[in-house]
Amino acid sequence: MRFLCFLSLFIVGCTAPTQQLYGRADARIALGIKYLDMGNMVKAKFNLMSAQKHAPSYYKVTLALAHYYEKVNESKLASNLFKQALEKEPNNGEILNNFAKFLCNRGHYQQARTLFAKATRQLEYLHTALSYENAALCALKYKDIQSAAKLFNKALNHDPNRTKSTLNLAKIDIANGKIQQAKVRLASLLGVDVKSRRISEILNQLAMSKDPKD
Repeated sequence: MRFLCFLSLFIVGCTAPTQQLYGRADARIALGIKYLDMGNMVKAKFNLMSAQKHAPSYYKVTLALAHYYEKVNESKLASNLFKQALEKEPNNGEILNNFAKFLCNRGHYQQARTLFAKATRQLEYLHTALSYENAALCALKYKDIQSAAKLFNKALNHDPNRTKSTLNLAKIDIANGKIQQAKVRLASLLGVDVKSRRISEILNQLAMSKDPKD
């Protein structure tokens, strides 16, 4: 009995410091990404490297660093980090999704499709709708319209409030001459009558737009 109590205290004692280190790493990651978005690469890298010192084996640190190297056009370094993260956690939906996005942007459509699909099959992954949407946007990028439509619909099955998926499906409807179907989608998204002037305005904007809403 005493041994079990000691073991329990030992486990709790080990878990708490680990969570604290992850918390510190998360704070540094958030700051690093903020600087990255602002274009301050020096401060971005400083904070991401600080995050790595707090939690070197934390997958979110590895993903953040991969994102940094992708931003500064160091594709090989970014790819190696994604592979490293995936090797450690091959069923982590977040890693699969982010690596798939990277591959899609680098011209590896089929590999990206495979990883997006695997991400959506992870039962503990909470962002299934996001991965379906990202997979659909990737399909659009490579003019695979039929696959894109199916994937946008799957994204909406998991999260009916995804604006990006709805707008892109409406745009596909317009391209296929299904104007009424596009109106119904938009009316449902906006919570307005299908005859609303706002619907007509958005339809015109989508019809004039040549690029997917990403």
